[in-house]
Amino acid sequence: MERPRFPRRDQTSFLGDRSHLDRLLEGAEQGERKRWNAWRRTHPGIRPDLRGANLSRADLRGFDLKRADLTGARLHSAQLWSAYLHRAKLYRTGLTGAALRYANLSGADLRSANLVSADLSWADLRGADLRGALLIDANLNSARLQGAKLQTAAVVGANVWDIKIDKKTEQDDLVLNYISGDPLEWASGL
Repeated sequence: MERPRFPRRDQTSFLGDRSHLDRLLEGAEQGERKRWNAWRRTHPGIRPDLRGANLSRADLRGFDLKRADLTGARLHSAQLWSAYLHRAKLYRTGLTGAALRYANLSGADLRSANLVSADLSWADLRGADLRGALLIDANLNSARLQGAKLQTAAVVGANVWDIKIDKKTEQDDLVLNYISGDPLEWASGL
């Protein structure tokens, strides 16, 4: 099966370290996570700075992005199956339609992230901060949410079968439904 081609995207909103982005794009373009993950193992003190990167439709399955700063990045429809995003900063990141199945997002900062129609089934979200996140029509089946902060998150239409929560999971002021109209227009007012 041929991997989806990932052309270079417009990076005019990029605010991070260009060498980090170039290294990541090289691996994503070649469908080759081994080189990126080996670099991460040999440079454990480096926190990849990918703020504002346009990684929409990128194939990042299994990439080690722990502690990466992806604030404001665009990861719409990205393939992030089994990606390691432990303690990653994904504040206000666009993840509409992203495939995050089996991803490790434990301790991640997902405040105000756009996760509309994202697939988070079997994802590890223990201790993640999802305050104000848009989880409209998201798939959270079997997700682990123990200790997660979900206050003011919009979970309208989300699939939540067999989610794992505990007493430390914070769920105050969850938005469970909207009045009428287009849910994306409604959500933009939150």
